[in-house]
Amino acid sequence: MKSHLVFLIIVLSLGTTVNFTNNSCVRISNQLIDDSVFRFTQETADFFLNVSAPEKMDYQNTVIIIAEIEEISNNQQNDISVKVELENGLYLAEDQSDTVDLGNFNPREIKMANFSITASQTKLTNPYIISRVYLFKNGDQQYISTPDSPLEAYHAFGINILYPNLRVRGPIELTGFVVPRIEMLPDEKQTVTYNVSNIGESALRNLTFRVETEKDFIKVTLSKNSLDILPAKNFTFVSLEVSCETMFASYSNVHFLVDSDLFETRILVLKIQTFDFFNPYKYYNSLVIIAWPLFVLFFIGFALFIGYYTWKKRARRKKIERELEERYGKSLID
Repeated sequence: MKSHLVFLIIVLSLGTTVNFTNNSCVRISNQLIDDSVFRFTQETADFFLNVSAPEKMDYQNTVIIIAEIEEISNNQQNDISVKVELENGLYLAEDQSDTVDLGNFNPREIKMANFSITASQTKLTNPYIISRVYLFKNGDQQYISTPDSPLEAYHAFGINILYPNLRVRGPIELTGFVVPRIEMLPDEKQTVTYNVSNIGESALRNLTFRVETEKDFIKVTLSKNSLDILPAKNFTFVSLEVSCETMFASYSNVHFLVDSDLFETRILVLKIQTFDFFNPYKYYNSLVIIAWPLFVLFFIGFALFIGYYTWKKRARRKKIERELEERYGKSLID
């Protein structure tokens, strides 16, 4: 009975060993057949690859990316090529291929590959773009050595695309009051000046300025209609000369609009009120009606405070004089 049991255990052990060995053979066989798996069994790198790329670039600009490849295995290498893979936001310049054939390498030879890359003109949610550079030998992807690792599948680099940030302030200048609402007589002209600022880190290009009026009796002349470039952290002034060309008029709005290749239209409204010769005396600003009484009340309160403070100080001094007179006599106090 014991001999049968021992025989059964030996048979089962042999069967398990055979199955495991067969599975191992299948895996190895697949690895040899599957070329994509075989490529990544490389244990050492035959090439050192470094990429020179700017950390940041303006939108709409083009920069040169340089891939430097060095043979480090001291062997002759044939049919070498390098390929760049760009994520959305960076594009190869026109007539630029994503792959450069470098031919054969002698031991320790160094070669360069250049790629012209253009940044997206459309503003991105995440302007930091990661891209990769791969190396191929006879069409097979190779492991490489990089400045950060002795063995990598590719060299990654990141570029931050800089976009401007447009801001329009205004009006900051107006005949009479510095307010967006004005009133004028017929044939009267007033000037409103807007400060158009670029508060971003990249230049704005191809700015256009225009106005839209709701009523025909309002005429607006712009000091400039366009601007080729507005540098980063800079500003420009745009003046609107507004006039009323009729004797009788009413409320109207003037829209000041700023357009660019990158941004949607920005609208600022200038409200105009014109009136006839029979009612020429009006406040330029309706806020004055509220501000003037407050201004008067402030000075009245200030005057009352000064008067009360002076009276209280005088009364205190008189009190001290009476106390000293009672204590030391009037002659001594005099």
